[in-house]
Formats: sequence, C-alpha cells, structure tokens
Amino acid sequence: MPEIKLPTVDLDFSSITENLGFWVCVILGIIFLFSSLVKLAITKIKFTCTIEAKLTKYVEMYSRNKVRYSPVYTYHYNKCDYNHTSNGWSATKKYEMGKTIKLHINPERPSEVRGSSLKDIMFLVIGLFLVLLAVVYFLPMSN
Repeated sequence: MPEIKLPTVDLDFSSITENLGFWVCVILGIIFLFSSLVKLAITKIKFTCTIEAKLTKYVEMYSRNKVRYSPVYTYHYNKCDYNHTSNGWSATKKYEMGKTIKLHINPERPSEVRGSSLKDIMFLVIGLFLVLLAVVYFLPMSN
C-alpha cells in the first residue's frame, strides 16, 4: 500500500508570542481606557450636581459566617431627604457616624448617585500603562 505524505507547515511561534504580548497589552489598554473615559464622561454629563451627604448608619450583610458593613449616607436635595447605600462592603465600620462626603447626583433623578470616581481614574491609569508597556517594551522586540 502506498504511503500518503501530508504537507507540513512550519510555524514560527516565537514571533507569534512576541506579537501576542503586544496585542494583548494594546487591546486590554484600549478597553480600560475606553471604559473609564465613558464612565467619566457620563458622570460629567449626567451627574452634574454635587451635594454633601452624611453617614447615618451601616447595613450589615452576612457572608460565609462573617459580617460585612456598607455605609448608608443621607442627603437633602430640593426639600427631600434621600438615602444612598454604598456599593462597597468591608469587614469593619471604617468611618465615624456623621462623617460627610461629596456625592454627585443626577438633578433630574436625585436618587441616582455617583460617588468618587477614583475607580474610573485607576482604570484610566491602568489603560495608559498597558498601552505604554506595549509601545515601549513589546514594540522594539518585534523589530
């Protein structure tokens, strides 16, 4: 019986992996940059009113036999009082009762709240870092 020979393909995996690192950093960097810029733009456009809110209580949540706390802030806008429960949970009550913070609210719907945009700024910094890493580190390797 005659022997069948299949064609072979030589792949250079070293160039693929070098380019892969570059493209992974660029794509992730662009995703981080885009998402943070969109969130920051929405905050500037939609949440135009800055108000002072006071910590009035903590909400408790039990998870895996451990208690977690989330602060609840009260604020006053257009002759109405509103409560806002933070999305952050911690194992301790980090802040004293009565502590005030600044919140950004949507004047058309005062119950819609945005807190500090520190997370969005962190995403922006991470995105910039990844794009710079791709340009400075990976791009010279591919030449």
